[in-house]
Amino acid sequence: MRRCLLIIAARVGSPKMERIGRIFVSIDSEHTGKISREELAAAVSASAGASCWEAEIDVDDFFDAADQDRRNVITFLEFAATCLWGADDTTNTIAERVFKALDDNHDSMIDLREFRDLFRDNELMELRNLPMSRPVGINEWRVAVGGNDEPLRKPKAQPKESFLATFIKSLMCSEDDAGASDKYEVVCH
Repeated sequence: MRRCLLIIAARVGSPKMERIGRIFVSIDSEHTGKISREELAAAVSASAGASCWEAEIDVDDFFDAADQDRRNVITFLEFAATCLWGADDTTNTIAERVFKALDDNHDSMIDLREFRDLFRDNELMELRNLPMSRPVGINEWRVAVGGNDEPLRKPKAQPKESFLATFIKSLMCSEDDAGASDKYEVVCH
């Protein structure tokens, strides 16, 4: 799923990319294009008194989820990918979003041969049930990445927010409208 989110961030982005970029730059105190665990912890610690940061944010959990290449730094793309996980996301919703990102010609089919270089060898093991000899559709793709082959349905009740969704909400602070909130952002003073 983390690699799928990275592909989504790289190929299609999000309406929140500009804001995520501003947050990243504000945390990247040395302007290296990478955030260290210490820089992230310092940003959370410095903002603890401002109502923007949620008390239950675990910097180590966020950092470990984002640091896909295990180099002890988070690149912008890794940071953005981690921020793309929403409160109502499931394996199936992420599978569908990455499928759309990989379907360059919009024919509702993708071919593993065309994008296998986007995945590491150990991640390809998870995709081993996909045929290499022909393109696959969304149902086969969802099953291969750990979901199921049922089409998405509108959720009946709002699910509890995930840890990452809570973290993302805390990152999305601005001075625009103090106290206002929406599904993915909190505006605070």
